[in-house]
Amino acid sequence: MTKELIEKWAEGHTPLRIVEIKTQEHIRRGLFQGIQPEGCFLFLWIPGLAPEVKSIEDLHLEAVGIVTKYEANEIVSIKQI
Repeated sequence: MTKELIEKWAEGHTPLRIVEIKTQEHIRRGLFQGIQPEGCFLFLWIPGLAPEVKSIEDLHLEAVGIVTKYEANEIVSIKQI
């Protein structure tokens, strides 16, 4: 994706929403954290996040996440769950 596409996607999506990030190497689910000024996508990857979890309110336990920063050119697609 391009920086412009990422910024446009972020305009319609609020932080702390569960999203699925697809790169060439993997698909990960977690929480959208925001966009940095240079266009990097901040993401809290939650390993093992169950497919039935659609929002932060659906998490019934403390989740351990890994803060991840993606450059625009690393992202193939972003999908809000």
